[in-house]
Amino acid sequence: MPETNTTLEMQKCVFALKLPRKPTIGDEIIVKGVLCDDAQRFSVNFCFPDPAQIVYHFGMHLDGRGVVQCSRNDTWDEEHWSEWEWQHSGDTPNFTLIFRFGFEEIKAFLDHTQQQPQFELEHRYPIEQIHYVELWDDIARVEEITLRYANPSD
Repeated sequence: MPETNTTLEMQKCVFALKLPRKPTIGDEIIVKGVLCDDAQRFSVNFCFPDPAQIVYHFGMHLDGRGVVQCSRNDTWDEEHWSEWEWQHSGDTPNFTLIFRFGFEEIKAFLDHTQQQPQFELEHRYPIEQIHYVELWDDIARVEEITLRYANPSD
């Protein structure tokens, strides 16, 4: 897989959302959007209270490099690359990503959850530290952010 540093890849935050409560095990965050016509990459970050610190980074590179997952607490942790070839149907490059928070990992699904997750990463930091969701780079439009909480609020 490519040897690259994710910090050099992220260019522009196009959307940020402060979560109404901290996520817990079993919660899901669904992100639906439309990519720019000439999209090269986009990413979703789940951030600490300081958005520069990232509990989980999911970066999709549409140039054939695949998907990178990692985290950042002052410096980027080890990057985990997965091969993935971007495919979309129709005229508009829509995407749907579902992130499910588990006891030990964050699972990422493309389009729906009636399948095995395409991507998975053991989280290094407690998911309860997530306060923000950020979308970066070549996203033309955010269509929907859905928060599915598995457990009632305290």
